[in-house]
Amino acid sequence: PRRNMAMRFAEVDETGKYRKKHVSDAASKVAYITMMQVRAMIVQGAAKALAMACVITTRYSAVRKQGFAEDGKTELQVLDYRQQQHRIFPLLAASYAFYFSGRKLWTQLKNIEEKLIKAKPLNKAVVSDVHATSSALKSFTTTVAADGIEDCRKACGGHGFLSSSGLPELFTMYLQ
Repeated sequence: PRRNMAMRFAEVDETGKYRKKHVSDAASKVAYITMMQVRAMIVQGAAKALAMACVITTRYSAVRKQGFAEDGKTELQVLDYRQQQHRIFPLLAASYAFYFSGRKLWTQLKNIEEKLIKAKPLNKAVVSDVHATSSALKSFTTTVAADGIEDCRKACGGHGFLSSSGLPELFTMYLQ
């Protein structure tokens, strides 16, 4: 029914005619602030999930020994192999980048929210930039995190597939 319609930015009169209310461009972008805040939380969640997978894989790779050094007596840690380092370290760096990007995005959103609450003027370009940034970061970080968790699981070999490693549960919980 019409009486239950939220009519903040638009309204429908008794005859059924739709009319958009006049709001500033910046204010119309602020209507998306909740969605942008959710996106910022998703970016931070991607950072956390990827960091957890990297920690599990790095610890496993530091403890697990496989192969021998040139002296033939000393066993090598899996983490000593360059291939393992090339798999794990870029993902670890990405988790840090995602974390700090998420924090910066959250700070920008809080600044916009404060201006909105105090009825200070909002710059349309700033709101648009935060909107575009949050959209792009959400897509990018979630894709990299999901693929990175799977790569970390594979980097642990057969142990990465065990429930006790925590990686299968992390992967399935992250994708839900």
